[in-house]
Amino acid sequence: MKLLFHASAKVEQSARVHERYKQWAADNNLRKLSGTAFGPQMKRTYRQHRNSQGTYYVGISLKP
Repeated sequence: MKLLFHASAKVEQSARVHERYKQWAADNNLRKLSGTAFGPQMKRTYRQHRNSQGTYYVGISLKP
């Protein structure tokens, strides 16, 4: 399983991105960042949007 991003993507829920990242890190025997550490790293690259349904990153999409 790979963690892939598309610059032309619309939005992706932050919890889904973090779950996919944790799986990718485990698959590659890498230390996983906690959600607290992961969020600020993602906000350096992607704009974050919050609404009543959750937090989303704009400009990112996960491949199936």
